Amino acid sequence: MRLASLRPWAGAVAAALLSQMAAAQDKPRIVVLATGGTIAGAAQSDVQAKYTSGQVGVPLRGLVGAVQYGVATFYRGAVGRHATESEFSLDGVTALPRVDIVMAYENMDGKLIDAAVAAGAKGIVIAGVGNGNMTAAALAALAAQAKKGIVCVRSTRVATGRVGRNVGVDDDKLGLVVSDDLNPQKARVLLRLAP
Repeated sequence: MRLASLRPWAGAVAAALLSQMAAAQDKPRIVVLATGGTIAGAAQSDVQAKYTSGQVGVPLRGLVGAVQYGVATFYRGAVGRHATESEFSLDGVTALPRVDIVMAYENMDGKLIDAAVAAGAKGIVIAGVGNGNMTAAALAALAAQAKKGIVCVRSTRVATGRVGRNVGVDDDKLGLVVSDDLNPQKARVLLRLAP
């Protein structure tokens, strides 16, 4: 179980939440404690504003629970495999692979993608536009790296929404992975942990 508080002064609420979570050992939970008394799943939450309390949103999946009057109430558990039940493990891992995020932009060629691999990246996450899109030249460079064994992920810098597999881009044919509802930063972390 991990608890991440967005503000150090949320310690009293964090202590109450930890106490409630310790009492509810039916399932391991990975949560983010957001100020304002909300509890959100770490993978699906995003900070909505800098330097403002209570600005964590869960645009697609909703809150996991709430903290009111010092009592944590969970509306639902984690969805899918998670924590110790997932396929991700750091047992025996001494170093994580390099995974770079490359921002897509107009008139983009493939040079940044090729440079990331030349610098040692074992994976590339494209922070694309809309549905994880990029220029034809960038897509060709990404597909070429995927054919060489580099794991290439299409993600989006749009605040909400999912990147659809084989929607607009033939990911299967090109050997690409999509990030689904993970932003580029979270897709990068998950790719670094992938077995």
